[in-house]
Amino acid sequence: MLTAPMRNVRLLLALSSALVAPACGGAAPAPVAPPRSAAVAPAPPPPDLSAVEAPAALVLSGRVARPSAVFATVRGWTKLPMPESEQLTELLTTEAIGPVLDLEQSLDFAIAVEGKGVLRPAAAVSGAVKDPDRVRASLGERYKLVPGDNGITLIEGLGRRRQGSQDGDDQDADPQDDDETRTCELSPAYGAAPVRIVCGTSRRALADLGPWLTRTAPRAPVAADLHVEVRLAPIKPVIDQQKRFAGLLVTGMLGGGLRSGAGPSLLGALVGDAADFASDLDEVSVDVTLADSGAQLTASGTLSGTSSVLGRIAASHPERSGAPPAAFWQLPADADAASFERGIDDALVAPARDLALDAVASDLTERGAATADVKAITASLGKLATSASAVGASGVDVAALRKAVSAEKALRDGASPAARDEAHRATAEQALGWHLLEVDAPSATFAGAIKELAAAMGRPAFAAALRAHDRGAVPPVLRSAPVAKASGLPPGSAHWVLQLTEPPRRSGPGAAPKTPAPPPRPILVHLFVSGDAAHAWLGAGGDEATVAAKLALALGGAGDKLSTRTDLASLHDVKVGAAGVLGPRAFPALAVALRALGGGTIGPQALDELEGMPNRGTAPIVLSVTAQPGGPPAVVVGAATVPRAVIEDFVTAILRQGGF
Repeated sequence: MLTAPMRNVRLLLALSSALVAPACGGAAPAPVAPPRSAAVAPAPPPPDLSAVEAPAALVLSGRVARPSAVFATVRGWTKLPMPESEQLTELLTTEAIGPVLDLEQSLDFAIAVEGKGVLRPAAAVSGAVKDPDRVRASLGERYKLVPGDNGITLIEGLGRRRQGSQDGDDQDADPQDDDETRTCELSPAYGAAPVRIVCGTSRRALADLGPWLTRTAPRAPVAADLHVEVRLAPIKPVIDQQKRFAGLLVTGMLGGGLRSGAGPSLLGALVGDAADFASDLDEVSVDVTLADSGAQLTASGTLSGTSSVLGRIAASHPERSGAPPAAFWQLPADADAASFERGIDDALVAPARDLALDAVASDLTERGAATADVKAITASLGKLATSASAVGASGVDVAALRKAVSAEKALRDGASPAARDEAHRATAEQALGWHLLEVDAPSATFAGAIKELAAAMGRPAFAAALRAHDRGAVPPVLRSAPVAKASGLPPGSAHWVLQLTEPPRRSGPGAAPKTPAPPPRPILVHLFVSGDAAHAWLGAGGDEATVAAKLALALGGAGDKLSTRTDLASLHDVKVGAAGVLGPRAFPALAVALRALGGGTIGPQALDELEGMPNRGTAPIVLSVTAQPGGPPAVVVGAATVPRAVIEDFVTAILRQGGF
């Protein structure tokens, strides 16, 4: 064991050796350099998600707020299968790449126009990606992912050529080099979905619309399940350029069936005013909200121009908005359609009324009517065309119509022409249904006008001129008739009958030759006028008793009226300009009436559509149009409430016809 002094000696010797060694030529140990850290690339800047301006050529944009909820509601209505994420992704990209889309997040879409003169649509759709990392890995196995600006990843090879485009000769060319190819990218996005897949109909469409869809569109708060906006500014120059051409085109296509020179003029004026209305419109927005009970649609239009009559009518007199008038609630409860409006300024009605009367005058003149007779008829018709506020309703007795249809169908082909004509006449009169109209004008005005019209049509020279022009024709007759005591109509009511005679029907196959039969009995249209010095009530239809009963019900103080219908309760407290209710039954009923009046045979299957509807087509669609106070620009709001029962009826009818 070393003593303490010995340990100290050893320590001194060691220190001396360390100091002496360099001086004696020994190598000194190399200094140890501090470790160097590896070079690290700077992190890319975060993507710019600030809002960008809407593309100047943007025409239409919209959003499906939550597709999963929308599909669930529609599936509950229709009991039909709905698309899942995988199917929607394939629709978006044109290829089956799996369930990429997150259907709990919104789908946004946009359409712009390209070109000048002849415009072409360019569209893009943006959907939230369910699992961005997994989707990138999956797509990377099949496609080339190319980093782009601002964090965007282009998916090269995903997307097919736009339908209708021409293939080039070079089969090895990169499809992404063709601007007609569907193009997709993964893009960072503002909002709850940090990454979205965006597909455009072309590379240019994707470049123009993609930033707006991912950075601006998600910022807009939208409460509706479906929101659509239409901007007409980009296409107004084309509308103005093609306005006259459109009128000529439609007139050329449809005007050939119009007998008179004024008929095409009227048609051209209607088409031109529709184009003017499009020029007046600046923007239209539509919101659709879905629920188990049905759908609610609201549309708002902004009009900065006043060139169209339709636009001026729609935006006029917002101060007249209010609850439905009392006369509306007096209408029969079984109406298939009913409506009310607050009146139109006569200056707005006059041009269309004059064009219509000119068309009638030209037609009668071409048929050989004398000028004096033509003036008398058009003068009386002009008094019936009023701009006063009015309410109206219409319906059909389905049971009576089915009975008449069955009776006509029961006749065999060998039945006599007279028997077939009589059966068809009965069907046509029932198909006409019943129609009521209340106008805030003296009833004597309408009664006097109809009386003058009957006298003008009854002139012997007028009937002789029509017969001379068409030897087989039987001129229409309008004659006065008594009001049945059992009708229930008040004293002072008037009744006229319009007789419309069709040409004789030919015998069916196998029928024995017959001597020429006498002209068939005319189809009768019954017209009633009642009311007082402030309100005129008019009724029309093919069955005298039905029309009189409906008119008496509306004029009476009790009965089964619209006011008793619980499905119209929402209309009691609304403040609207004009509104109406429309049941699905009105559509097949109208088709039946037009076919009957056109001379066609109606089979029971035409009414089976009504019977096959689960709700018989009686549930109402409630419609309204209201001009908003203020402006310019003028704002007009339309609304529609579609109950579930209506949707079920329409779906059933479509499926019975073979599907969508």
